[in-house]
Amino acid sequence: TTLKCRSGVYFYSLLITSWGLSIQQIGFCTQFLAPKCPWILSLILSQGGWVAMVTGFSMALYGRLNIILHSRKTRRAVLGMVVANGVVWHVAMVTLSSGIARARRMGQGDHVLDPFERVQIVMFSAQEMIISFFYVRAAYQYLKSRFAKKDKTRSAMFLLLLVQVAIVVVDVALIVIDFAGYLQLKLFIHSFVCSVKLELEFVVLNQLVELSRMG
Repeated sequence: TTLKCRSGVYFYSLLITSWGLSIQQIGFCTQFLAPKCPWILSLILSQGGWVAMVTGFSMALYGRLNIILHSRKTRRAVLGMVVANGVVWHVAMVTLSSGIARARRMGQGDHVLDPFERVQIVMFSAQEMIISFFYVRAAYQYLKSRFAKKDKTRSAMFLLLLVQVAIVVVDVALIVIDFAGYLQLKLFIHSFVCSVKLELEFVVLNQLVELSRMG
């Protein structure tokens, strides 16, 4: 998929998410594969990449929702939720990670940080599900009012719902891995999960383009 209009919230959110994904993986690689690397550098890379990847993806979902949802009140509420969660959880996580980084490198502090990470992942996953719910509902109303033929509406909604279900499945799988205690596996697989969701996002984008052409 090639974005012809390289501007706006949607485009820059996808760009930031992609860069955040790569930066986070570099941070994890320096943390586990380069023990002599300064801990502050790996912390900045991993946490900075995490912030860009997670909130960037949520902003991409918001930008996508902004295309077909006409309710300004709902859009503002969704944007407020994304900003509030980003400020609260990212600031708290970065502060906590910085404070116990030294202790964690010595095998301590995990009992404090790990539960917080799990709650954070659950909250951000719930946020993505909420945005996806608003999008599916808005897409259904959009298709219902735009196309008289029910088969077009049915096939388009089936694809959109299938993509949303796939996103929920990968989010749930990540949460299960996290609660199972596989920390290192979670750290490395999370970027893969995000890349899968980005690919699914492009599927939805293609669907939007096709719908606009049919309309």
